[in-house]
Amino acid sequence: MYEFIKDRGYAIYPGKVTDADTFRIGNIGEIYRDDIEKLCDIFAEFFAQMEEKKVS
Repeated sequence: MYEFIKDRGYAIYPGKVTDADTFRIGNIGEIYRDDIEKLCDIFAEFFAQMEEKKVS
């Protein structure tokens, strides 16, 4: 998932919770609604591809 998102111009990082798989989304500088919506679209694309692989 990290590479998939990075390849599309965004970065997420492993979370700091020790007992659960998590990730963090941070920002440096200004962030706009369009940025958040684009990242959500990338997540949706990723999960759709994972679902397709699961079904195949």
